[in-house]
Amino acid sequence: SHLVLTLPNLVLTLSHLVLTLSHLVLNLSHLVLTLSHLVLNLSHLLLTLSHLVLTLPNLVLTLSHLVLTLSHLVLNLSHLVLTLSHLVQTLCHLVLTLSHLVLTLSHLVRHLVL
Repeated sequence: SHLVLTLPNLVLTLSHLVLTLSHLVLNLSHLVLTLSHLVLNLSHLLLTLSHLVLTLPNLVLTLSHLVLTLSHLVLNLSHLVLTLSHLVQTLCHLVLTLSHLVLTLSHLVRHLVL
């Protein structure tokens, strides 16, 4: 009779123990899931940072090429200005030479007339 009275209590206590252990396992699995998400997020962060580090040298290289191209443009413009300056100088020499020629001819004509 005492066993019959104790048996339901024992079953109830064991059921509570199993329920408590199930809750513990569930909570532990939630913890593992949360930690897995944290590791996944950290992996994504590291991947993003790696892509950034890989992209930065390409950006620097592209900017260097841009500066080099602009430098070539400035150099070519300088050559153009120098060439135009030589052209103007040559034209001035031509005008000066023609002026001397006209002056010389006018002196010659004056001497011939006198």
